[in-house]
Amino acid sequence: MVALVLYDEYRKNGCLKNAVASGISRVKVLAGQLAVSALVSVVIFIIIITEAVYIVGAALLLPAGGPVSAADMLHEIWALLPLAAASVLLSVILLQLFQKSSAGIMAWFCVFLFVPWFLRYAARVWQPLQGIAAWLPYNFLSGMAVNTTQCAPIWDTAHGLARCLIAGGAGIVIFGIFGIAALSRKEL
Repeated sequence: MVALVLYDEYRKNGCLKNAVASGISRVKVLAGQLAVSALVSVVIFIIIITEAVYIVGAALLLPAGGPVSAADMLHEIWALLPLAAASVLLSVILLQLFQKSSAGIMAWFCVFLFVPWFLRYAARVWQPLQGIAAWLPYNFLSGMAVNTTQCAPIWDTAHGLARCLIAGGAGIVIFGIFGIAALSRKEL
């Protein structure tokens, strides 16, 4: 949503032509858009939506107890930050690549939801896909046991935390290379 709100009109109005014509490379434009999107996303995530509102609201309105603590939520931020950055990077790239915003949104859903889901079920039939499917965020995050009676997120173990950080870092690198290659070939 952040990339859509920030850059949808930018793309539609052809502002990239002006930036490239004035000597700013597409890579620098992409890096700037990613930096702004990531910063805005983190501010919205930490301050407005999740942490401040949830922790203060829970402390004021709910009785003490339950499996999830404020420390668990703060640990979640650092564990999932690389995955969130990869997601924002891909959304910025896809919104730049497609003429219609809806196509970019659907492509994002395909990469983050449909492809992992498909590979998880295809791995049941063809074993070599199992290793790839296990490293996709949708697949390893959907297996967590976090509810009203237990809190066992994947990032509570060293192996799970490493999986979150490595998958997020790999996503940033892969999507970054893809974005630079795809946007450098795209016509203005």
